[in-house]
Amino acid sequence: NPKPEPEPKRGPPLRPGLTPNPLGALGLPAPGTMQRTYLRYVPEHAFGVIATPRGNSLYAEGDQLALTPSLRDVGVWHLKQGSLLRRLTPESTTPGTEAEEVASLTLLPGGRVAAGYTSGVLRVFDYKTGTQELAFHGHRSAVTCADGTADGAFLATGASDTDVVVWDAVAETGVCRLRGHRGAVTAVAFLQPKGSGGNGAGFFGVVSASQDALVKVWDVAAQHCLQTVTGHRAEVWALALNPGATRLVTGSEDNHLRVFRVRGEEDVDESGGDGNAIVAANGESGGASVVPALTPMGAVARQLTDKVNQLAWHPSSRYLGVLVPGKALEVFHVRDADESKRKMKRRLRKAKAKGEKEKEKEGGGDDATAVVPAAAAAPTLTAADEMEFYALLRSNHKIRSFAFQNSAAAAKGATNVLLSLHNNSLEVHSLPLRHGAGKGGSTPLITVGGAGESPKAEPSVTMPVRTMVLDMHGHRSDVRAVDVSRDGTLVASVSAYSVKVWNLKTQNCIRSAAVGGLALCCAFAPGDRHVVVGTREGCLCILDIGSGDVIENVQAHEGAVWDIALRPDNTGLASASADKSVKFWDFELQAGGNLGILHARTLALAEDALCVRFSHTQDRAKLLVCVSLLDCTVKVFYDDTLRFFLSLYGHKLPALAMAISYDNQVLVTGSADKTIKIWGLDFGDCHKSIFAHDDSVMGLHFVHGSHLFFSVSKDRTLKYWDADSYDNVLTLRGHTAEVWALAVSRDGAAVVTGSHDRSIRVWARTQEPVFIEEERENELERVFDGELNRDAREDDANEKGGGGGDDDDDDDEDVSNAPTTKR
Repeated sequence: NPKPEPEPKRGPPLRPGLTPNPLGALGLPAPGTMQRTYLRYVPEHAFGVIATPRGNSLYAEGDQLALTPSLRDVGVWHLKQGSLLRRLTPESTTPGTEAEEVASLTLLPGGRVAAGYTSGVLRVFDYKTGTQELAFHGHRSAVTCADGTADGAFLATGASDTDVVVWDAVAETGVCRLRGHRGAVTAVAFLQPKGSGGNGAGFFGVVSASQDALVKVWDVAAQHCLQTVTGHRAEVWALALNPGATRLVTGSEDNHLRVFRVRGEEDVDESGGDGNAIVAANGESGGASVVPALTPMGAVARQLTDKVNQLAWHPSSRYLGVLVPGKALEVFHVRDADESKRKMKRRLRKAKAKGEKEKEKEGGGDDATAVVPAAAAAPTLTAADEMEFYALLRSNHKIRSFAFQNSAAAAKGATNVLLSLHNNSLEVHSLPLRHGAGKGGSTPLITVGGAGESPKAEPSVTMPVRTMVLDMHGHRSDVRAVDVSRDGTLVASVSAYSVKVWNLKTQNCIRSAAVGGLALCCAFAPGDRHVVVGTREGCLCILDIGSGDVIENVQAHEGAVWDIALRPDNTGLASASADKSVKFWDFELQAGGNLGILHARTLALAEDALCVRFSHTQDRAKLLVCVSLLDCTVKVFYDDTLRFFLSLYGHKLPALAMAISYDNQVLVTGSADKTIKIWGLDFGDCHKSIFAHDDSVMGLHFVHGSHLFFSVSKDRTLKYWDADSYDNVLTLRGHTAEVWALAVSRDGAAVVTGSHDRSIRVWARTQEPVFIEEERENELERVFDGELNRDAREDDANEKGGGGGDDDDDDDEDVSNAPTTKR
């Protein structure tokens, strides 16, 4: 019998989480080495944002729904219920667009809304079903404005890349790209009526305004600039066409609104008479001039002197809203035809009387040679004859955008105005509508006059009133700290002077309370029924989640409370403060069943304490307390006697965050010097120093039961690390501002981050494996693509800057006929 083959020698058992590398036979890496497998984290939810200050908000379905920009999503809110119905989320994400924001919203017929993004993408959603219908890629920078035709078949977009693109929404392709502006396009509109009372300009046209102080009229069929309106002394920031497409209003940095009469179909065959008339594209006029598309009607003075941010018409075309940076909204009233004619006649009579007085002062003269004033010689309507100041609507906070309700019919003689505020909230104001009767016309709600003037009292006059506020579902400022309950169902967040508790599954705010100071840190107390909050004024506040009340407010420190850490045995907590001390507190049950804290010990330090952490051992004799100080060192003490144990130094700037592994072997510190250092807690040696982020590291947290940890930074990223191999496993992007806070659920299935963009994001763990080499290749490709895009933008800027001496005629002919298609 042949001898049996000897059994191969077996190596030591593999550590948990290590698997043989399947590419070992190919030499990637060398055979015999082991590779740890990781699971991927993906963005799951983003909540806490009602309306971002970058985009504009809209009314939908009369005054029932509001569409708001919510970072990358579009929020659909039911105003009367005060609840979020759904979020309109883009279907796919291309690399490099994870942190894109909604820059503009445009309402389309058929229950659709067009959203322009900072990445240059235009997406069309059905806000009734929440599905994405179209996606157009045609701009290299943010889509600042958009407009659609009355039937929604065509869309026009303007962007910061100075281009205007017209899209065919039915064929899902681009129609043309219109080039001619030398500044960012700020407003665009189709010269077609969206309501009754007009018949359009007689051609398929688009009008656009830009930061180059020009307003251009484009013929889409000929892909040619028909008219360039000059006269604005600075950038044109807003443009609005009334629903009847008969009047166009522009706003700039001065305190005047310029009004233009839009040419109608009845004016196409009429002959003009001056050099402002539009000629054919080849320069031949055919012997007769044509009425220009836009005819100036003069200017209307505004009450506020700041630049115009937004212009919008009421659906009835009788009111015009003017928004400036600040807390006020101007409303102008448009007179009807009879009132405008009476106003014009009064103006002509005054001008004629003034001319006669001047004639008498000059000593008389022959009537045949008398000079007739221009106002009396040209009996035409002006902007001042048609428009007058009506009301000034004020808010307690800065207004980002506004919208009139879509229904032209006024309920009980008033219309609703939706205000989107800079503090992440919405307000609805009721504006009374007063159409003038008789010779007096309408009387302004707020008259601006001298102290000696006494306006006639009218008991029927009612002021604009605020009828609704939507602010429960978001913080007023940036989120400074977050924490996850032990069962993973609740999330606590603090911002400014408030603390909120959220349901992690539904993303609804279940409790909101005000604290007596600027909140800086928070933590769930044992039992997950209370939240402890530290403030800049040195107080420790305890919030009862059941009742939503602050049941205790203790003046704990003389300086700001920067951090809170719970003891591993759940019997107390420690607070680190700017008064150069760390205080230890014990939980106690007060009368009535409320939770309270009792001061036990104080650890005096030489510098301000920025962060404090406990080790995870249950043995009180081996329990360690790590404190980060302002002198860039980390001190380690024994908890039972507060005896000094270790001093860890090496950071060039103070350590702002710390985390200790579950087995008390590894301490990770993150500093303002952009580095993460991995230390051994047994001897205090530094295992590794990693240049981790492009800005200060603000938060660190280990995944329970492993040596894997997360870090967040002011560079807007969340990174996933391995403390054993020192590898950057994953880089997650999505926040649009600095990330201040980080928390990880106990099972490691969810990671919660809080940011300066006022959002709270949840990153969920999936079963998809992560390969570090592939992630590194993707990161290199992302950097390379970013450099290419930056070079392309610089080339475009150089080309536009080099042609600064060209004539306006050359600008009009600079039109690209190449269509832009859907990617």
